[in-house]
Amino acid sequence: VLISRSRPDAEVLFGAGIKGGHNAEHHNHNDVGSYTIVLDGADMLGDPGGETYTRRTFSRERYVSKVLNSYGHPVPLVAGKRQAGGRKAAAEVLASEFSSQRDCLLLDLSAAYAVPELTELTRSFRYDRKERVIEIIDAVRFAEPQTFSTPLVTYRKVFRRDRGTWFLYDATRCVRVDVSVEGGAWELEQEEIENPGRRSPTRLAVTLAAPVAGARVRFLVSPCDLPDDLPGIYRKPRWGALKPDLKLAAMAEAESPTAQTGGEIAVCEKPGASGKAFKFWDDNGHTLEYILDVPRAGTYAVLVRA
Repeated sequence: VLISRSRPDAEVLFGAGIKGGHNAEHHNHNDVGSYTIVLDGADMLGDPGGETYTRRTFSRERYVSKVLNSYGHPVPLVAGKRQAGGRKAAAEVLASEFSSQRDCLLLDLSAAYAVPELTELTRSFRYDRKERVIEIIDAVRFAEPQTFSTPLVTYRKVFRRDRGTWFLYDATRCVRVDVSVEGGAWELEQEEIENPGRRSPTRLAVTLAAPVAGARVRFLVSPCDLPDDLPGIYRKPRWGALKPDLKLAAMAEAESPTAQTGGEIAVCEKPGASGKAFKFWDDNGHTLEYILDVPRAGTYAVLVRA
């Protein structure tokens, strides 16, 4: 197990834990090579943790659970196969480097997969404290082409800006993930992992579109400010030189749209409303239109009260 932290005087506390181990540990999960990345005390991506204990948890069906078997962990799916159980399914440390600036670890994960065609499977982990980046690279080779997939797992919101740029975030924290793939065309497979009684993590799998003889998948994770275009996040407006005067505002009462299409609101009384309020406005494709007269062309602020 490697625990890799930022410097104590760092402005942003950013770190990770990564494990090798084997798949016969006490209260074992099949998770050789799993990791967690943490930003300011919150796990942003990585290991999903455990499940709510049931009779199944401690039975022969233990690894039916996707948060106990390897499928729900941030480890590869090789030739369609999950990690095997038992002590022989173990990681080997091939190389390591530790300094005040960076930590590096190279693990051989091939023994965890019962795939005869698999000739090489390594996971490279690098944390550069100066650059504030964590790099994870999975490299695989087969004697004959096979399928290959490797995922990220997160409890955070996910925003995919473009094919290879993802943001994982909550209300105050955000990490950017840059994805690059060598070896063939790839697809993103996104799903919620069932976890009865607890939160369901999201699995973001980079999956090679066709069987490959070899592939290299690189995730570069770095902390960042919350971008303005993230869905579901309120950001206080940056007024700059604009100083809105609410006493001069042109106001439209929300319950009185100029026009609407795709639905019909119902106007109702509501304590605290300016005038009245309305409901039944959130059907897919329901549009409300408001027309405001402004005295002259220029830059205006729009304030919506909800």
